[in-house]
Order: sequence, then C-alpha cells, then structure tokens
Amino acid sequence: MHASGEMITCFGVTEPGAGSDVGAITTSFVREGNELILNGSKQFITNAPVADLFFILAKDENGKPCGVLVEKGTKGLSCGEPLSKMGHRATPTSEVFLDNCRVPASNLVGEEGKGAAQSLMAIELERIFCASENVGIAEAALAKSVDYAKQRYAFGKSISKFQAIQHLLAQMATGVEAGHALLYYAIWDVMKNKDVIKKFPSLPTSVVKYYTGTMVEEVTSNAIQIHGGYGYLKEYDVERYYRDSKLFQIGGGTSQIQEGLICKNLLA
Repeated sequence: MHASGEMITCFGVTEPGAGSDVGAITTSFVREGNELILNGSKQFITNAPVADLFFILAKDENGKPCGVLVEKGTKGLSCGEPLSKMGHRATPTSEVFLDNCRVPASNLVGEEGKGAAQSLMAIELERIFCASENVGIAEAALAKSVDYAKQRYAFGKSISKFQAIQHLLAQMATGVEAGHALLYYAIWDVMKNKDVIKKFPSLPTSVVKYYTGTMVEEVTSNAIQIHGGYGYLKEYDVERYYRDSKLFQIGGGTSQIQEGLICKNLLA
C-alpha cells in the first residue's frame, strides 16, 4: 500500500470557537430523506483550499458529534482564501464554510454519534505525525549547524573547536536522539494496541507530541545562534526551520493540553 497523492484530504474539526475543546463545535446537520444538510464553518483547516475530500465533524439533531464526508465541488461547500501563516507555507490553510450543504446520508462515517471518538483516534495518529515532523526539522537543523560550524572560521579556527558551540551541538543532538526514541516507542505502542479499546489519547503519543514540540523549538533556536547573523536571513534554511518549529506546540493539541492529558493518564 502506498500514498499516490491522487486524492488530497483534509480534517475539518477546529472551528472559530472550538479547538482543543472538540465538544464545543457548532457545525451541525439535519436529515432530509436520504440526505444530510450541513451548516457551519471550520477554521485553520490544513489543505482545505486544495482538498478533494473533506472530513467534517458535525453534530446531529441530538447534539451528538458525527463524521461526515463532503466531496470537493459539493454545492454549499466553499473555502476562504489561504491564510498568511508564519510557517508551514507549503500547505495552504483556510476556513471552510458549509451553507445548506447537501450530501448523501451514506456519507456518514461509521456509527452515528461516534464522531468524537473517530476524531480522537485520528488525532492520536496526528500527534505521531506532528512528532515525526518535529524530529525531522530538528534533525535537519542539527545537520546544517554541524556543517556550518565546521566551515565557519573565527579567531583563526573553525568555530566547531569552541566549547560554547560544542555544548550547543551536544544539547541539540541529545534532543534529537531522545525525540527519535520517544517517537519509535509511540509508534510501536499504537501499532501494538490498535485493536484494543483504550482511552484516547494514549500516554506515549501525548508525551512524544509534548516533548518534541518543545525540543524542536530549542534546537532550531540554537541552530540560528550557531549561524549568527546568517541564521536570521531567509536564504539560510535554519530561518525557515525556526518558523516552522512553532506550529506543533499549537496544532494537534497545544502543549498545555498535552500536559493535562499526560497527568490525566497518570492519575486515572
């Protein structure tokens, strides 16, 4: 099995007034014959402007969250202009609007009223994805910093010979290696327990999301420090790494939410 990229999807849960609090969504639908009529809006939806298929979390007439699939081009579905973001500019992000958007009732995903659980399971995997990107960005920033430190000379020698630079590189490497270990463990845990009914999110996914989110910001900040003034210029990759590093302290559940979830797991 492989991802061909022939179809682009997006995950429509977040709203202007509902982010980490999934239960606060106001997007809803009513049944009319064999159709569902959706109304509401979503915010900060990655890939929405280019998506072919939208997963929309909406409440049914009893107020229970449900997952509904909406195809691109469906009447009543529209997207706002791509948002101007600090980082991650390669993936367009926008609002999604549903105005009397009609879809077949068969587009309901799974059992009606189980949308919150479906979303939490998806977010479980999203946290692993976020951590993977955090580790990848940090790894790239470390590699760029090692190369630069070897090539840059000051006071007659490579700055890699200075203990202050070595300490920064050592801290960065430690963060990257710890991130790798936590990530691999979280993936193993999810795969091992994928068919086990359990509480979401699991402790390993919250821990890896929380740790790598903090780690990548520190590593990319150190990368800019090692590059000095050059690191502050857009022509150097570490500048982009630093901007990109901030997102996953927010998306996929903020770092503060992860702290709460970690404690909830511990105290359960």
